[in-house]
Amino acid sequence: MSETRRFWRISPGKHHFQWVRGTWQRQKVISIGWEEFGNLEQYNTVAAIKTAAQSRNFKKPGYVADQLWAFKQVKEGHIAVAYGNYTILDIGLVNGSYFLRLDGLVEPYYDLYGHRIPVVWLKIGPVPIQDEAMKKYLSANNTIFEITDHATLGFIQQLLAHSLQYRVQAKIVENIVQDKPDITLDFDEDALISEIKKSDTLFKNNPVQRIDIDKELGKLELEKAPDKIQTKGRVGVRMVPTITASANLGKIAFNGMEIYAANSSAKEIAEKAEEIRAFQGFIIGIIDKMAPNKGEHIALISFEDSVRDAYRYHGRTVFNFNRYLEEKSRFFWFFVAARELAYLIHNQLDYRHNNLMRCLLIEGYNRGF
Repeated sequence: MSETRRFWRISPGKHHFQWVRGTWQRQKVISIGWEEFGNLEQYNTVAAIKTAAQSRNFKKPGYVADQLWAFKQVKEGHIAVAYGNYTILDIGLVNGSYFLRLDGLVEPYYDLYGHRIPVVWLKIGPVPIQDEAMKKYLSANNTIFEITDHATLGFIQQLLAHSLQYRVQAKIVENIVQDKPDITLDFDEDALISEIKKSDTLFKNNPVQRIDIDKELGKLELEKAPDKIQTKGRVGVRMVPTITASANLGKIAFNGMEIYAANSSAKEIAEKAEEIRAFQGFIIGIIDKMAPNKGEHIALISFEDSVRDAYRYHGRTVFNFNRYLEEKSRFFWFFVAARELAYLIHNQLDYRHNNLMRCLLIEGYNRGF
């Protein structure tokens, strides 16, 4: 996450068509044209881009260079304000690095824009601008520029202050694994952060005891991954109801992964292999934040038609990929992983379990989850 948060106004094209067509929203990016310049990482100065523009006989090489250079300055942790028709369409938190994508595009490239940066849209807009001075400032004839006007920055920060997603994201480092799945922030993060920080929320009328997590987890006798898992029942998390269910899941090896599923799911697994791999890395990363170097040994991934998010199996924890497709909150899975690690040791809801779960959450939080 960038230490210095910068704010950028960016237009989704003429008549903000990228927004109207949903391209930015579906792909969760901001983007810009002039793909003929190639990957922007090759340019170290705005002058170098201007020289390239002049060699291509652009009518306004200085303007093109300024716009591409500005886009290149947008970094992870910055704020992107999508603006069009005197309206803040939405505000996005940049959560990845610039990339160039041309496959699937045909000339002219303006239809999709190949220079892209991933963002998390905070679902703040649309917000029509009423102030005439601010409206004039944001409507400058530029594709992208850095917002420096004090009044405009103040207005945007007021909007952000009402966004739960933004408040949580400002506190939590998002990069658990480099190839992370598309995890949103829809769970009740403020309540969970409060639980993590307060000593008497997860359990009452008991003194807080600091736990040696490595020592606790060291008691586990982890088994090798089985060929089949017979599952029964589950424990609910928050709004997820407790149910009774059972399934016989066989191990399927696919591209170096071991996934537990009904035999009929092999085709579905192949279709979602990359998403499953990213989810697996995400879960292992969560566990490693709480219990260093334990994730790969503790976590198993299942692919089943069930509302179970996770369950325990002989010293291992099975996380349900299909449940992730329904619930994509990072904090939800943070909570689930802590709950399951605690259950692996104590196997019941009691003071010791709650104390360990809280300490695991604190450990993960302090280590930058």
